[in-house]
Amino acid sequence: MSESTPTPPRILLVEDDRDIRETTADLLEFSHFTVLSAAGGVQARAVLEAQPIDIVVTDIVMPEGDGYSLLRYIRGSESFGHLPVIMVSAKADKNDLRQGYELGVDEYLTKPYNSGELVRLIRELLSGGRTRARGTVRDVNSKSVQ
Repeated sequence: MSESTPTPPRILLVEDDRDIRETTADLLEFSHFTVLSAAGGVQARAVLEAQPIDIVVTDIVMPEGDGYSLLRYIRGSESFGHLPVIMVSAKADKNDLRQGYELGVDEYLTKPYNSGELVRLIRELLSGGRTRARGTVRDVNSKSVQ
């Protein structure tokens, strides 16, 4: 009997900037994840409805529905409301952070961010090593800010 190779975790990466989306997807694929990409909220919803996903990494400011509306959609779904969600954005105002955490985001990284920190957070969330809505934001130097 042969052992089967585990399926790599599937990440939905939602980012409207093509260069950032492609660079981040390359990084995540290099880190042994399967990446499905979307340029905005409408595409992201279509991917969620059509593909099995393990975690969502989303920007906030995008065309066709921002990251907050996508997060509301995810948390309101019986099918995928349980998915871990990481928001990645240049928006680091306390009101932006509060809104994300009130809607149920798991983690929030500010741009520019350390790519190793993103991979680490993804792995922690997938392994169940982190609980939702911790109330912290990670900055470029990977420090927590209240």
